[in-house]
Amino acid sequence: MAMTAVTKVVETVLRSYDARKDLKKQGELKNKPTQLTRWARIGTPRTEPVTLSLRIRRLVLRFLDRLQPLALLASRVVLGTIMIGHGYGKVFRGGLHPFVQHIGSMGLPSWLGYCSAFTEFFGGILLIVGLFTRCVSVAVMIDMAVAIWKVHWKNGMFAKGGYEFPLTLLTVAFTLVLFGAGPVAIDAIRGGIGRSSSTRSKKA
Repeated sequence: MAMTAVTKVVETVLRSYDARKDLKKQGELKNKPTQLTRWARIGTPRTEPVTLSLRIRRLVLRFLDRLQPLALLASRVVLGTIMIGHGYGKVFRGGLHPFVQHIGSMGLPSWLGYCSAFTEFFGGILLIVGLFTRCVSVAVMIDMAVAIWKVHWKNGMFAKGGYEFPLTLLTVAFTLVLFGAGPVAIDAIRGGIGRSSSTRSKKA
């Protein structure tokens, strides 16, 4: 009889322990967020309070975005003007043949002198008006790269006769290759290859 009573007490204690354990697990499951709940929390956008400074910042950025075509226009006009200034003395005033001979003396084909001189003068005109902008910009990049390689590299970047200036022109031309002439150009009117992608997307 004593053993039976002890056995019943032990069974009762074990049952109560198991019941408490089950209740504890159920409570943890209720409080534990599911994977779907986590995804919902992650996907919920955080709303930023609209303050006066935020409104001013948005207005300024929107205003600057609208001025982007002027940046491309300024890049074209400045690069084209510099190219015309460098190419005019080579094409006219009897400087073409001496320049061609000078190109040949550097170990390059002499006919590249004609390409360089015409690229600088006539390519500068095309850049200003925004015609075949990307093609002309590629030609200017090649012209400046050869000038850096054969003439300016030995002088360093910031020394007299260094490659600082032609490298700057090459970078501006590279920008025009990527972004095109912009909407203020003949390319944008005729739908040519030189117009920017933003102009094409607006028309589409």
